[in-house]
Amino acid sequence: MRNSLYYSLFFPILVSIVSGLNTDETVREKRVKSSLLSDFDEPAAGNRVKQSVIVGKDYGFPVVMPPYGKDGQPNPTTESCLLYLESVSVVVFTKKADPSSAVAEVIGTEANGNQFTVGDNSVVCSTTDPSTFKFVVQVKIKKPAEAKKMPGDSNVLFTVKDVLNIGLEFKVDSTRNWRLQNASANEIHVTASNDRGFLAESIDITDGSPGMVTYADLGGFGNYSFACSSTPAIVWKVKNSKEDVAVGISFNNIQIQPFGTVISDDKKTLRFGRDVNDCVGLFSIGSWMGIIVALLLLGVFFFGFLMLNSVQTMDRFDDPKQKQLIINAKE
Repeated sequence: MRNSLYYSLFFPILVSIVSGLNTDETVREKRVKSSLLSDFDEPAAGNRVKQSVIVGKDYGFPVVMPPYGKDGQPNPTTESCLLYLESVSVVVFTKKADPSSAVAEVIGTEANGNQFTVGDNSVVCSTTDPSTFKFVVQVKIKKPAEAKKMPGDSNVLFTVKDVLNIGLEFKVDSTRNWRLQNASANEIHVTASNDRGFLAESIDITDGSPGMVTYADLGGFGNYSFACSSTPAIVWKVKNSKEDVAVGISFNNIQIQPFGTVISDDKKTLRFGRDVNDCVGLFSIGSWMGIIVALLLLGVFFFGFLMLNSVQTMDRFDDPKQKQLIINAKE
């Protein structure tokens, strides 16, 4: 009876924990793999929004849009949408090379002189139509970003140069949930290495084609901002290429908030609110693995303890001087 009571208490808890693994938090950890080249589903051509190269003022990294607090910018008067970004990773996927993918990180430092550009159409935080807000991230690359097979390797697989221009369009629904709806590749220039070992030819995407944003999962809800140390890649399949190639864009140390931002005490900059929706959940896959294994071991321990506890020793023994013990079957 005691054993069945413990089982009835412990087993439902274990089942609920295992079923809890199938949550949105585990789905968002999924990353784009090189297999996407075969099952890539290109977005509809109607979503294409070509954004020309922005003409405006250049600022040093990190990217802050709107660039309140930067030189020559007026102080904010009202709350608005806000984007913060430290670097952009350009990922190239190919089937014919080893490795099948390589990454070049575009980051701005005093040494390389890379800057981001902000113009009149770089940020759209609509007050009349709260269902849409947009950012156009444009980086002027003065020192080409190199992709290598291993850190410190002298062999360069490809370089990213000139201008990197990505348009991001977010949609807000009636319940104030917001999500990345469309990403347009306005300017991406990838130059193949001289030996053509990784790429057979250079890649230039300038048509504003929409990318696959399914796995990127950039979004949030209410007055919560979205933050991520490294987002899954937004991917564009390269057309008119001699080989099967796709280009992805990943954002590093990014934070976005459409509404609920706060004007700083000195009235010069905008700040994100305190509520943050991070792309990494409270419990990672590794954490759940440790918890499940610990619970299983704990269950085995309790099972063994209950089995030992249920053993009943004899409380009567034969005595030659007494009558012989007669033990009934019930005992």
